[in-house]
Amino acid sequence: QLWSGVNKLAKFIQIMSKSTTSASGQALWGKMPKANAELFALTYGSLVTELIRDYDDHVKINEELERIGHSIGVRCVDVSTTGNQILNFTSLN
Repeated sequence: QLWSGVNKLAKFIQIMSKSTTSASGQALWGKMPKANAELFALTYGSLVTELIRDYDDHVKINEELERIGHSIGVRCVDVSTTGNQILNFTSLN
């Protein structure tokens, strides 16, 4: 059983090799719509300005920014892995 686990791990490492993940990442990056950097900066600046107006304490502002960033990150991971056959590990039997 140990060798079975080792073989599965070896297959996983082979699948997730740098060249494979790099090529997959490049393909996904090419398909993803891009946002204008100035638009992003203005939007983020507006968000931070609103938080400064809403909260007087910089600790609370940072906590809210971290919470928002975490939520955005979770959403990005959900969107990128849902329906994405690259991360389908059921074939490692």
